[in-house]
Amino acid sequence: RRPLEPPNVEHLFPVSPSDAARQWIHDRLRAAGGAGRAEAIVRTASVTETALERTGGLRGAFTTDQTERYDAEITIEIRIFDDAGTQRARAAATTRRSQTVSEDITLKDRERAWYRMTETMMRALDKALEGQMKKSLSAFLE
Repeated sequence: RRPLEPPNVEHLFPVSPSDAARQWIHDRLRAAGGAGRAEAIVRTASVTETALERTGGLRGAFTTDQTERYDAEITIEIRIFDDAGTQRARAAATTRRSQTVSEDITLKDRERAWYRMTETMMRALDKALEGQMKKSLSAFLE
């Protein structure tokens, strides 16, 4: 669930981290085999904005500061259960990124930075989850 209020800003992203994580689950996981069930859960998909201190005085008039920092985190967990509901295997991965932007950034460039941030996080998450699945879920993979 997205808070939709500051300091959270993930809902302003062109592709939100939660939408990207759900798309990853849809693209990468397929039901196959026999009994039991699998769950794929987006545990976290958040981005917070923190205002950064600006240079004051005369020096500040000639300085272009980094004025906001974006801290993002995405966690996906995959669990496998047998027919009795006992958890048989689990794989999870988390990725975090931080990015600052300058005070003179345009809205278009800010959205481009947000998009790249989500894209970079999803690449890292894909790599980490693939390794975790090979290690922990190999008996359940085709």
